[in-house]
Formats: sequence, C-alpha cells, structure tokens
Amino acid sequence: MNQDTCTCCEGITQYTPLKTANRPGLSTLAYRVGTHATFLETMKARLSSLYLDLPREEFDEHGQPRVDRVYPLRGLTTRSSDDPAIALLDSWATVGAVLTFYQERIANEGYLNTATERRSILELARLVGYRLRPGVSASTFLAYTIDLNAKEPVEIRAGSKVQSVPNPGELPQTFETSEALEARAAWNNLKPRQTRPQIQATILSQTGKRVYLKGTSTNLKENDPLLIDFGNGSVQFYRILTVTPDTTLDRTLVTLTDWQSAATLASGSFRARVLQLAQRLQDTSGLTRTTAKAEMVGRVVEHLKMLESQAKSTATEAELADFLDDETLPRLAEELAVAEADVKFAKIKRWLAPTIKTLHAVAGARSIGTAETSAPATGASFLKTSAVAAKNDPLVGVIQKLTLPPSIPPRNTLNLSRDVKQIFAKRADIGTQLVATFEPKLQATLSAAISNGTVTAANPVRVYALRVKAAPFGHNAPLKITDIPTGQPPTTAEWNVGDLINAGETENVINLEASYDKLLPNSWVVIDMAAVDDSLLSRVKKVDNLIIARAQNPNAQLSRAAYSISGKTTRVPLVDAAGKEQHWFEYVDIGPEITLAAAAILTNDFQIIRRIAVYAQSEELPLAEEPIKSDICQGAQGWIELDGLYSDLKSGRWLIVSGERTDITLPDPNQLGQAAVIRGVTVSELVMLADVIQDTSSQDGTPSNEQTDNDKFDLPAEKAHTFIKFAKDLEYCYRRESVTIYGNVVKATHGETRKEVLGSGAGSQVFQAFTLKQPPLTFVAAANPTGIDSTLKVYVNEVRWHEVDSLAELAATDREFITRTDDDGKTSVIFGNGQRGARLPTGRENVRAEYRQGIGQAGNVKAGQLSQLLTRPLGVKDVINPLRASGGADQENRDQARQNAPLALLALDRLVSVSDYADFTRTFAGIGKAVATKLTQSVHVTIAGADDIPIEPSSDLYRNLLLALRQNGDPYQPFQVDLRELLLLVISANVKLQADYVWENVVTQVRTKLLETFSFGRRELGQDVSLSEVISTMQAVPGVEYVDVDLLAAIPEKIADNGTRRLLTPAEITDYVAKLAAAPEGQLGKLRAQKQQPVSRISVGLAEREAGTVRPAQLAILSANVPDTLILNRI
Repeated sequence: MNQDTCTCCEGITQYTPLKTANRPGLSTLAYRVGTHATFLETMKARLSSLYLDLPREEFDEHGQPRVDRVYPLRGLTTRSSDDPAIALLDSWATVGAVLTFYQERIANEGYLNTATERRSILELARLVGYRLRPGVSASTFLAYTIDLNAKEPVEIRAGSKVQSVPNPGELPQTFETSEALEARAAWNNLKPRQTRPQIQATILSQTGKRVYLKGTSTNLKENDPLLIDFGNGSVQFYRILTVTPDTTLDRTLVTLTDWQSAATLASGSFRARVLQLAQRLQDTSGLTRTTAKAEMVGRVVEHLKMLESQAKSTATEAELADFLDDETLPRLAEELAVAEADVKFAKIKRWLAPTIKTLHAVAGARSIGTAETSAPATGASFLKTSAVAAKNDPLVGVIQKLTLPPSIPPRNTLNLSRDVKQIFAKRADIGTQLVATFEPKLQATLSAAISNGTVTAANPVRVYALRVKAAPFGHNAPLKITDIPTGQPPTTAEWNVGDLINAGETENVINLEASYDKLLPNSWVVIDMAAVDDSLLSRVKKVDNLIIARAQNPNAQLSRAAYSISGKTTRVPLVDAAGKEQHWFEYVDIGPEITLAAAAILTNDFQIIRRIAVYAQSEELPLAEEPIKSDICQGAQGWIELDGLYSDLKSGRWLIVSGERTDITLPDPNQLGQAAVIRGVTVSELVMLADVIQDTSSQDGTPSNEQTDNDKFDLPAEKAHTFIKFAKDLEYCYRRESVTIYGNVVKATHGETRKEVLGSGAGSQVFQAFTLKQPPLTFVAAANPTGIDSTLKVYVNEVRWHEVDSLAELAATDREFITRTDDDGKTSVIFGNGQRGARLPTGRENVRAEYRQGIGQAGNVKAGQLSQLLTRPLGVKDVINPLRASGGADQENRDQARQNAPLALLALDRLVSVSDYADFTRTFAGIGKAVATKLTQSVHVTIAGADDIPIEPSSDLYRNLLLALRQNGDPYQPFQVDLRELLLLVISANVKLQADYVWENVVTQVRTKLLETFSFGRRELGQDVSLSEVISTMQAVPGVEYVDVDLLAAIPEKIADNGTRRLLTPAEITDYVAKLAAAPEGQLGKLRAQKQQPVSRISVGLAEREAGTVRPAQLAILSANVPDTLILNRI
C-alpha cells in the first residue's frame, strides 16, 4: 500500500444520499441517491471519519457497557486513484451508480407523465381500463371494369383483394371489398347523353345558326347555299359561313347566316353586325315555354327590338354605337345581375350572358375594325404579386371553388330515404324489373325491346344542298337591235316587257339557260331576286326577294330561241309545298298600247331575267345528332340523362362521377360579361343512386313524364333513355364529354385477410393464450366509443367465440375471449379459466383465427393507385380507385397515449358537459387532437387527425365520429364538428455563435429544434405562441451565444368572407407578411436608431363566431414543407 503521497485532505464532504423530493408537474423524476462521483467522494470522506465502537468489560454508572471508539482507516491517508484501496472504492461507486440509475429509470416508468417507454404507458393505461388505440384502416371505393364479352352479371364477393401500385419509397397495400357487388359490363361507364336530334330551336340557336350533318364528305364549302325544311311549313334558305368536318365523330358542323343578310347590308359593316345580332338574339326558342313566357325574357327581347329599330333607322353609326353602349348593354347587364342572384333564372343566365358578351365584342370591335373575341385568361393574367384588394383578386373565387368539398351521400343504402311515390313513378325502372320477375324469360329481351323502339315521331327537319347555280334563259342575251341606220352602227336597247310576253315567259315557269338533266321532279328550287330593284319595275313585279318552290316535272330536253339567242334550256314549272302554282314574278297592268316613252321605262323590267340567280338540283343531306353543350351539374330538375337504356339499376347503389370541372372560372379581363373557364381540373364525387326511370327526353333535357300536358314538347325520333337521380345533388359542374359515371362501385378497406391455426386447446390449462402470427391486426372504423372494430374472428371446434373487453364479468361457460396487443403490435388471444370465461376444450389444432392484416397511414393511397387485381373473378377485367383512400391512422404513440389515458376516465362514454365532447372525441380512433367550445345553444368540436392526417367529410372516420357523438350524447343537444384551422408561423431571426462553433451544424440544430418544438405533436389547439418561447428554444441549442428575432408572425389558413370561410390567396399571404416585415411608414427613408421589435405573443383562438360564420379552433405550427417560413441568418 502506497503511503508516500499524502492526500488525506481530499474527500472531506459527504454528498450522498442526494435529495429525492420532486415537486408536482415535472416531466422527469430525480430518484437517484447518488452518482458515481458522489458515491466515490462520499466514501473517500468517510475513510477518515469511519469509526467502530468496541465494547469493554467495564460498565458506566447507568450499567451500560463502556466502549472504545476506534478509527481503523485513519491511517489510510492516500487518495490516489491508482491505490488499490481507492480503486476498490471506485468499483463500489460504479455499482452504486448503476443500481441508482436503473432505480431512477424504474421509478420514472411507474408514472404516466414521466414514463419514457411506450410499453410502460401501455401497462399503466391498462390499470385504468384504457387500451392504446391500435390505429384504424383506411377506406375508399373501387370501380370495377367488366369484360364487354361477359353477357351475364358478375358477382364480386366481399373480401375480394386489390393491391396498390406503390410510388417510390412506398410498399404495396392490399384492400378488400367490404360487401358483395353485382357488376355488369354495361355499367362500366354510365355515360351521360352526348347528342340529341336537331330541331328548329337548336338549329336557330341564339348563339348562331348551325347544323350538324352526317359524314365528313359533304362537298360543301363557304358561301354555298343550304336549304332547311323544318317540317312545320317553314322552309328557310341560308348561306354557309364555315364547314368544319369532325373525323372522330364522323360529322360535319356547318355554320349558317341568313341568305339575304349579305345582300341587304354592306358586308362587315358595324350597322350590319348590330342589326344581324339584334335579330338573331331575339330567338328564345331554345328556352322552355314556361321560361320563355317570363317577364324577364320579355324585357330582354324588348331591349333587343329597340336596338334593332335603332339599327334600321337613319341614325349614324356613331349614334348607333352610343345607343348600344348607353342604353342596351346597361339594361341587359341589370337583367343579368338579377338572373345571377336567383337560381331559378339559371337558364336565362345561360342565354343572356353570351348575348351580352357578343354585343360587347361588336361594340369593342368598332374602334379597331374587327370583332375578335379575347383569348381565354391564363395564369399569367392573374398570378401577380402586386398588392391588390382581396375583392379584386381573381384567385379568391378560384380557391373557394377548389376547396369546395364534394357532396356527401348517405352512409349506406340502409340510410337512403326512399319515397314509394318516387320509386313507383311513371316509367320508373322498377316496373320493368317487376315484369321480368313475373316472366323471367323476358329478362334478356324486354330491355332490348324498350331501348330499340322509337317512341316519338320522326324528325321532320330536312337539310338540302343545292348543287346547281343557274340563271334564266336570256340572262346573257345581247341588247335588242331597234334600228339599223345606213352607214351607222345599229341602235340597241334593252329588252322590254313586251319581249317577255312575246318570248312566252310565264309567271309560274322559269326557263334555265342550260340543260340540267339531274334536276328531279319535286326537288327544291330557290330563286334569288334580291338584286332586282323594285323601284324601277313598272309592268312586272317580283313576288319576293327569295322564292322557294319545288320543281314540278322539269324538262331538260328542250331548245329555245328568244332574245336573239338560241340554245338548250330546262323548263321548270314551280309549285309551292301544297302543290299549287308558285309565281316567281307577276305582270302588272299590261295594255295593248305602249308609247315609246313608256317603252324606254319598261326596259327596266328585263332585270328579272338579268339580275336573278336560280339554285336548284337539291340533294338531301342526312342530319347528325347535335352535341349537348350543357354541363353536367345535376341535370334538369335533378335528373341526368344517360346515352342509352341501362336496365336493373337499383336505388342505393354506389356510383362515382368523374370529370373535368367547369365551375372554376376567372373574370373576363375584357369585361365581356362572361367568365373564362379554367380547364384541366379533374375531380371525382361519390354519389348514391336514388331514382331510375326509363323515358324519352324533352327539348330542355327533362324526362317527358316530368312535363305537363301544356308544356310537353318531346324530341323527335326519340328512343327511351335512362334517367338517374342521386340522393344528394352534385357539388361540382363537369364538362359533359369528360364525364365518366362508374357503375360497378363497391366500398373497400385496407387490410388483407389471413386464416391460420392458432393451436390446440387444453382443457387443463387456464388463461390459455395464442399470438397471431402476422401482425398488425386490422381495425376498421366504427360508430362506437372507441371508433374501431376488430376484424378478428376466432373459431374453436368450428364454433365462433366472441371478443369482450374483460373476463371479469364472464360466466364459467361463456365462449368469449380477450385480446392484448404488446408494444411491438403483436396481438394475443386469451381465453378464460373456467370461472371467468370458459376454458378451451381439448383438441388437436382446434383453435383457428380469421383476421385481416394491415393498418395505418400507409393505407391512405392516392387516387388511381389501387389497380392490381389479386382476386380476379371470371369476367372482371380491371379495377381502379377514382377517389383517394382516407381515414387510415397509425397506432397511438407514446405521447398520445400519455395524454389520452386519463381522458378515458373523464367522459366514461357519456357526453354531459362540454368537456365530455372533447374528451370523448380525443380518445376516438384516428383523432389526434380535439377541443370543445360552448357556442350559442350548441357545442362546437374542433378535431385534428392523428399525425394531422386529412379527414374528409365523406370518410368513415368523420361519419362514425358524428354518429358516435349523437348516440352517446344528448339527442336534443345540437353540435358541430369541424377540422382545425392552421396558423402557419413565420420566423425570421439572427443567430450569434459562440467561438469555434461551425455555423452549418448549429443552424441545422436550431432549425430542427424549432420545428420539433412547434410541430403538430407538441402543440395544442388554441395554444398561444410567445416570443420568449421561440428565443429560449433557440438559445438552448449548444453553440448559440444569443439570438435576435426580427419577425414573429402567423398566417391564418382561412378568413371570413361573406358568411363563409375561405383560403387566402397567394397575393394576400405575401402582402400580409410583407407588411409585417416592412418598416413603419414614418421611418421609411430614414436611418433608424432602434430596430422595430417583433410581437411578444401570437394569440391562437378557440372556436368562436367571426363575421357571420364559425371559426374552428386554431393550431399554430411551423411547417417543414415550406422551409422559407423559418429564416435564420448569422450575425
């Protein structure tokens, strides 16, 4: 033993035992009585103070033995660590340090607020009957595609498997159908009707005359004539403006204009365009009769008639333009404002808005000489970062439309409200189904017979191309020689009325200048006499500017000599539609004597030969059906007409409507009265089928049985089509040609079914337990206090046993069991002991389980990812999920369980007080945060998903929560559940480092610490953010000397606007933060002696009424998704 070095003065203080008293509310208990250093120092100190009392044989006056106090270790004066005695003390100090370290750990694990292990909290929670939430599976809806060759219905059984195609970093997820589905190939896509027969009202549309013809080889071109017989005695002659073939749909669009419009007015003149538009836009035949009789339509037409009168008057073009700008357009704008404010004027709005836009275009084009329409607005026209008022920001309306939630159908078919009058309405499909039930052999033929039978009369509209343009015989005749003076040129004059008589021109027969052998009897002939000047005619008159007649037995084999010429001619007798003679001119006051002076005047009568054109040789062109331009919103009166007859569709069936939205618009930058539709936004809506009828369509798109007798006007050549109505109206409007209505739709949830033998029962064993081999066990959303139901089914000797929460209340013969899930997610099945629950009967592998595996956020797959068929019934071709999966939540983590375990004892599944609503909701599976607030006569509950998962109003999680709150609370207490609103923090700070620290390392730690402190998991709803908390968080990072915060702000997710809550636009967000970061106005341009200080606290509110709406509770966090909201600069 080395005694050379004297260090006996070291270690004179005894440190142990350390104090173990802890104040309430600490997150960590101090329970160690010492550490290695304190144990070692204390033992060193006791080397010189340790004594022993040795008894002697002597006794004191009290009869007690006397003792000798001995200090045996005082001689050990060394304190060197390499001394064997000190090394021995160091070893025991290590033992003490280890024991007390784990003793402190064990003590901390025994309390809910200080436990660091999830298993500790799991076991503590079990003491109060709380089971950590195992998570919940996601749900979605699948749309199956059936092979078109499958003639019979295909049954897709419940439990059919579909797997996702994972994105990078993901794993495939398996979903299974929740119920059986009867699928048919015809229901793959219930396509809305795209075309309909053309009628006079649609051909003469207020947006322009046009007709669709079959085929693409019509041999028509611009300026060709086209004749339309509408079948009601109205035969009209038009000039072709454009010819647009569509090879995809095998049809040709021909736009038309009135034939005489170009002849009566100077082509392209401002007055001509105004007059033509005023006349055309007065056409209200495209509206229903009831609507057309409305006072508003009458007022609009009256304004257009006044404009027409002004255009026909002697007013100058400048005066006409002033009348259009000052009178017509303001009046029409007032009517449009009224139509936009009332939904019952929706059809008038669709008629009036294009009318105003067209007139605006003509008025604006006058100053630049053309009426070009403006190009659609693009992103560049509105994504400007300049400071603009919110009401003028075009993105306000766009964002509001984009955030509009889809319609929410009933929970399931059992919750669909049905009306016997509607189900058995006239022409309802249930009638067809009942007939087929009475006579089963009709099932394969009845629907085909109904769908292929033409119900209404044939289309009377006929379209003709007039392939020949001719002129009367004599149109090119030389002037008549009246005298041949000697040595002088002959004297000539125009042919006069007498010559017409002498040539045998008759009023109902026209002789053409050539032989047209293809001119058939009863074909159409049109004589254009617009160039004939009425004022110069004396003894003949034209019947009309345009003569439309039929050729009665034309003769093309004749020759003729008249007007000093001879040649072939075609004689065409003219009759009207009734077969009576049709005059193309008439003689007037023809007498026996005509003076020379009169003859000179009468020569003007020959212009009926020289100045007319004849269009003949009509060829009928087959009509195509015209496209239906209206969008799919909810259809007329709630009905959507399909493109054919779909039989056996039943109410309560799930459908999914997908397509491109047309209700997202931007204001027209040229203020032409109509917004520009933003294209390319494709969405889907889940709907439930409510009613189905098989009927013909009326002209306004409604079923014929919806029309009254006085208001009924069916489309011609109509066959029966299927009309469907949904339980809830569609929330969005869709471009018709983009719409897909999936008919083979079924609900599916995350998780794959497993079947396994658990083991063998042993009647001699109590509390026999088995562990499921393939965790995690799937739990699906349910409307009970826990929010979930287990998918586990246990069979013993092929008899099903049922799961209960506890064995305590079971009788000795109850075939029931409990489950326990450990910290690794493994689930064990535990049976009774014969007193509390029955024991398992003895048998060999007689205990088996059927359950589903898979749970959590991984199941929240995107739309379109579920496309791999793992179960492929015969006839099934494809599958897809048009809607993204939602509602999947991971198992409860440590910190969530720490907070939620006490809550189970507060509400006790009964909702009485306001706080009960929050406590109950907080422990509901899939909910991460909840707070309840008392508003006027109602309770408002704000929720946030576990780990802030998105919660759709149509998801099972949200619906089950509402139902559970209703079932466990006061049925007469109104309540409202809304998703939290975020306040995204914006922090700008300067950081000063201590010497020798690396900036990159320290700033990364500061950023990480701030994101952790102000993360979703660490913040509560309604929890304020203080500047001191921000500074202390940064200051606690090693290497930070001090911090200087320039800006602390919070950007609200939504603001109140006209009784609703809407997202801020990008411009509003940037302007808001820029103003907070800007210097005070009085200090601009000056050197500031003192820097502007950030706010000391950001108030985060609970739910309250704000500007006519309810604002949910707010949650203030820092977002790692937008790194620039946290700006850290080095000082």
